[in-house]
Amino acid sequence: MVAAGEHMSMAAASYMQLFVTLKERASEPLLERLSIFFEGNRAVLTELTAAAELVEPIDVSALPEEQRLFVAEARTAILALHNDAQYLASAGPVILSMLGNNTPRRYLIIFQNPAELRPTGGFIGSFALVDIEHGEIKNLQIPAGGSYDLQGTLKKHVFAPLPLHIINSRWEFQDANWFPDFPTSARKLMWFLEKSQGPSVDGVIAINASVLPDLLHVVGSVKLASGSELNAETALETVRDTIDSAKISDSAHTKSKPKEIIANAAPAVIETIKAGKAEHFLPLITVLLKSLENRDVQLFARDSDMQRQISEFGWDGAMRDNPAGDFLSVIATNIGGQKTDARITQKIDHQAKISDDGTVNVTVRINRTQTESGRNFEGGPNISYVRFYVPAGSTLVTADGFSAPSERMFNAPDAWEKEDEDLKKTETEVGFHGASGTRITDEFGHRAFGNWMITTPGSSVDAVVSYTLPFKVQPQTPSAILKVVNALSAQTRAANYSLFVQRQSGSPATTLTSRVILPDAWRLGWITDSSAHVAENGALLSVPFLTDLYYGLTAHTYASHTDTKKKN
Repeated sequence: MVAAGEHMSMAAASYMQLFVTLKERASEPLLERLSIFFEGNRAVLTELTAAAELVEPIDVSALPEEQRLFVAEARTAILALHNDAQYLASAGPVILSMLGNNTPRRYLIIFQNPAELRPTGGFIGSFALVDIEHGEIKNLQIPAGGSYDLQGTLKKHVFAPLPLHIINSRWEFQDANWFPDFPTSARKLMWFLEKSQGPSVDGVIAINASVLPDLLHVVGSVKLASGSELNAETALETVRDTIDSAKISDSAHTKSKPKEIIANAAPAVIETIKAGKAEHFLPLITVLLKSLENRDVQLFARDSDMQRQISEFGWDGAMRDNPAGDFLSVIATNIGGQKTDARITQKIDHQAKISDDGTVNVTVRINRTQTESGRNFEGGPNISYVRFYVPAGSTLVTADGFSAPSERMFNAPDAWEKEDEDLKKTETEVGFHGASGTRITDEFGHRAFGNWMITTPGSSVDAVVSYTLPFKVQPQTPSAILKVVNALSAQTRAANYSLFVQRQSGSPATTLTSRVILPDAWRLGWITDSSAHVAENGALLSVPFLTDLYYGLTAHTYASHTDTKKKN
């Protein structure tokens, strides 16, 4: 530990020198300072790697009891710091490339509002076109009228996805993030931009509104040209109030530009970040990386090599999979429900019951609660089309608790509107569950069950789907060594089950519960998540659903149980 401590001291000294250098070169362009930061991080990483190699082999349990806690905490801290520095070292080149260190870039940036939830994070109220070269913004355009400014120039007329016909049978730019797979939605956004006489872009960046207060917590308040101020505590409220007031003025036939505050705020925030202090660098990069990890920021690049790197980091917002087991992603799309998702809380209850023959029957119950009405455009019913993405080939058994809007609310397509080819390729119709009105499709390597949930202010609504997985949880053939171990412990066979639950970007406060119920003759062996509540016949996991969840378990049957069952 002494040698590791020396390397940690060297790492700390390197970080201190890095921040001194950044402070001395504060007037240099952003890209230059970022390059300095990532280069300095590599020097820190060298020392942290040496420290990590020294502490990694330590067996804390073999130490005297009075030393264990200190050594365990120090070891954990060193390994965590090493992982963070290694992650920064890998991410640096990708970030610099995105900022145009080698070639100029043009991006479409969409600003998503999770208060009006859409598949990739929220309704696209505003967007920006930005040209960037060597880290410097050469041109920034943010239409004051928001995404609707493209309606008049859109020359293509294609059918919107069926649920969107509540608001418009014609598919348009502001509704293009229909696909929960962000790369697919990004390509569609680029298509709509080009068909609206907009430019070709090198990529798409989605930013959820929740990122703004996180940035302001680091850099402090921002003054706008209008004299108003944005701070971390009230920024979202200020933006919402300004936009809502403009919408009310519009309804009173007063000419206004509801998204103008975003057009004014974005350059001010960018300039504040660029002029930030040296000590802001690491916190700002931490906010960026956290936002990418949580899918509050999602990236898509037209260049295949860059997109591959983005995907490797998990920054692409793509639909994932769990090839070896169970999968679930619940995607809600607010259609005509205004900003009511700001007042929604949600519970997702997943239960997998394994039968004696290995068949897995899954029940997913979703509860959505809307508190009483409050702010402008946050009242009224929350009208959401909810899709349950499950393993491909799953068979829907029952669906209950759903409530579809009146057919009178749907707009019939105009004669000149055509079927959209991308939508046709992405969504394959499988069938229709007549009793519940549930639509069944195959999308992104998954089966999807889609139906409506309408939650009025002050109410709570439950809906449930039950389905059978396309595979069985089969016993594994043990190795020769395991056969001996199993014989000594009376175990006769073992089987594995795993679940990956992908969180929707921008989703409301959600509690996720997952239960696995084993056959009577089976007993739980082990489970990967130590926070799970375990019993002989299964496990229960309940967590705040803040990020994707994965867990796996192994179960065994025992000769004694089998023999008892045969005797009976």
